[in-house]
Amino acid sequence: MSETILEIKELKKSFGDNPILQGLSLEIKKGEVVVILGKLLSS
Repeated sequence: MSETILEIKELKKSFGDNPILQGLSLEIKKGEVVVILGKLLSS
Protein backbone atom coordinates (compact mmCIF):
# COMPACT_ATOMS: atom_id res chain seq x y z
CA MET A 1 0.00 0.00 0.00
CA SER A 2 1.45 3.37 -1.04
CA GLU A 3 1.91 6.30 1.30
CA THR A 4 -0.65 9.12 0.92
CA ILE A 5 1.19 12.41 0.36
CA LEU A 6 -1.86 14.65 -0.16
CA GLU A 7 -5.52 14.18 0.77
CA ILE A 8 -8.25 16.76 0.19
CA LYS A 9 -11.86 16.31 1.29
CA GLU A 10 -14.81 18.46 0.18
CA LEU A 11 -12.74 21.49 -0.91
CA LYS A 12 -14.87 24.50 -1.85
CA LYS A 13 -13.66 27.79 -3.34
CA SER A 14 -15.44 30.76 -4.85
CA PHE A 15 -14.53 34.22 -6.06
CA GLY A 16 -17.30 36.54 -4.99
CA ASP A 17 -20.57 34.89 -6.05
CA ASN A 18 -18.80 32.59 -8.57
CA PRO A 19 -18.19 29.07 -7.28
CA ILE A 20 -14.95 27.64 -8.68
CA LEU A 21 -14.70 24.35 -6.77
CA GLN A 22 -17.63 22.56 -5.16
CA GLY A 23 -16.81 19.57 -2.99
CA LEU A 24 -13.51 18.48 -4.58
CA SER A 25 -12.04 15.40 -2.92
CA LEU A 26 -8.87 13.58 -3.92
CA GLU A 27 -6.07 11.44 -2.54
CA ILE A 28 -2.61 11.38 -4.09
CA LYS A 29 -0.26 8.52 -3.29
CA LYS A 30 3.54 8.65 -3.39
CA GLY A 31 4.74 8.13 -6.97
CA GLU A 32 1.46 9.14 -8.64
CA VAL A 33 1.25 11.91 -11.21
CA VAL A 34 -2.04 13.84 -11.18
CA VAL A 35 -3.30 16.42 -13.66
CA ILE A 36 -6.44 18.47 -13.06
CA LEU A 37 -8.00 20.04 -16.14
CA GLY A 38 -10.84 22.50 -16.28
CA LYS A 39 -12.46 25.20 -18.32
CA LEU A 40 -10.86 28.62 -18.44
CA LEU A 41 -13.60 31.21 -18.15
CA SER A 42 -13.19 34.94 -18.53
CA SER A 43 -15.70 37.70 -18.13
